[in-house]
Amino acid sequence: MLQRLTSGDKLRVELKQGKTAEGHLISSTDTTLTIEVGKVTRDINQSDVKKIYLVFGKSTGKTVLKGTAIGAGTGAVFGAGLGEDCSKSSGVCLSRGGLAILGAALFAIPGAIIGLIVGTSKNNHQLIYEA
Repeated sequence: MLQRLTSGDKLRVELKQGKTAEGHLISSTDTTLTIEVGKVTRDINQSDVKKIYLVFGKSTGKTVLKGTAIGAGTGAVFGAGLGEDCSKSSGVCLSRGGLAILGAALFAIPGAIIGLIVGTSKNNHQLIYEA
């Protein structure tokens, strides 16, 4: 069925019954596909398969982490730029360090949301078989 793939490739298999299985390829023949789903080995007959996708690319978690880091870094720089030198102040003072921390915390949230949107919108699979 899929002789051009190598063992260990990550696949998403859509079955004709409407279910989906995602796992790593163990082997394939002209009639059967064997994948490992979690810690369970599953044999799938070709007659049950609707579509097979090769899954690749980064996980959504990685894009969320990158977005969080970029947002936090931007917020820290922005906050530090707005902060004041409090060494000579006797009244209320918003220090550079305090505003940097606040800016990092506030900007990390939208950064994470943007990372989530980018991660889920990426086309990280390729159709390689259709019945």
